[in-house]
Amino acid sequence: MRVSFESKLPPEIVTTMHQATEALLHSGIMDHVLKAGDPAPSFTLPDHNGDMVGSEELLRKGPLVVSFYRGDLSWIAAARSSMSMCTRITQSGLNQRISSAY
Repeated sequence: MRVSFESKLPPEIVTTMHQATEALLHSGIMDHVLKAGDPAPSFTLPDHNGDMVGSEELLRKGPLVVSFYRGDLSWIAAARSSMSMCTRITQSGLNQRISSAY
C-alpha cells in the first residue's frame, strides 16, 4: 500500500517524508508512545456541538472509545461508519451506558 501511495508522489516529497520519519524515530519519540492497553491521559475536547467534554467525565458514565482519523479525506468514510455505529448503539438502548462525542 505504501509503495502504491509513494509511486503517485514526486520523488522529492517521498525523500522528505522518509527523512522526517527517520528523524522522528531517532528523536526517541517511540519511547513515549502509549502501547495497547496503556491508560490514556485525561483530556478535554470539543464535542460535535462545540461543547467541551472531558474524558474523566465520560469515563464515569461508562466505557469510552476514542477514534483518530488521518488528516486527509480518507477520514470521511471512517467517520461516517463510526457515527452509524454510534447511532445503532443509541437506538438499541445501550446508550444508557455509553457516551458519544463526535
